[in-house]
Amino acid sequence: MDDFKKIMHGVLTAFILIIVGFVTFSFIWSCGLDFSCKQATPLPAGTPVPTLIPATLPAPVTDGVPDAFAKCEVKALDLLGAWAAAGSPESDAFSFADLNGNPCEGTFSADVLPLFSESQLWFPASLSCTSCHNDALAERSAGLDLTSYAGILAGSRRASADAKGSDILGSDWMNSLLYLTLTQTDSIVDGHPPLDYPAAGLVIYAGAHVPPPTPTMAPIPTEAPSATATP
Repeated sequence: MDDFKKIMHGVLTAFILIIVGFVTFSFIWSCGLDFSCKQATPLPAGTPVPTLIPATLPAPVTDGVPDAFAKCEVKALDLLGAWAAAGSPESDAFSFADLNGNPCEGTFSADVLPLFSESQLWFPASLSCTSCHNDALAERSAGLDLTSYAGILAGSRRASADAKGSDILGSDWMNSLLYLTLTQTDSIVDGHPPLDYPAAGLVIYAGAHVPPPTPTMAPIPTEAPSATATP
């Protein structure tokens, strides 16, 4: 009986040693002595010929301004103020500065009019200004048409399309009717920017950077050849 126990004990011990040895041998064979097992990472399939197509397009050329992005980062009210200060041009470009003070240019149709015609601009889920202020000249919308250049300059409190209303731009932007209406906090009109999203804090991308002037080299003066007297 004792001999049988010894035999069973020896068989079990040998079996365990064989299993441990097999696992150890398999691990060292597959991964080596590094637990990261880098040897098990499959090699990428290679090709005998290059597969990357060489670039043929020219490298992009920037205008040398600090920001390679074409549009300027500016506060919406500052953009409107720059347009008003420039005389409210309809087709000519007007100058303004971005948040970093870099010179920029914009136009009414591309940069100013979208402030009134685009929805979800002044605050999340907002309607466009022109949803209410349009050529219908409704009394509840202060008789103001923001859908066109002529409508904006015609002003508010208009009873008909031919009437001239109150100037909303004025000669002083900070005291103009449009600025005070957008920034007022005592009585928020339904549809205007709420206190949680003040109009003064709205930052947009508009216009384009003005490339710096190309430096010109002054001509180098040349000395005229001196005449030599002949004997």
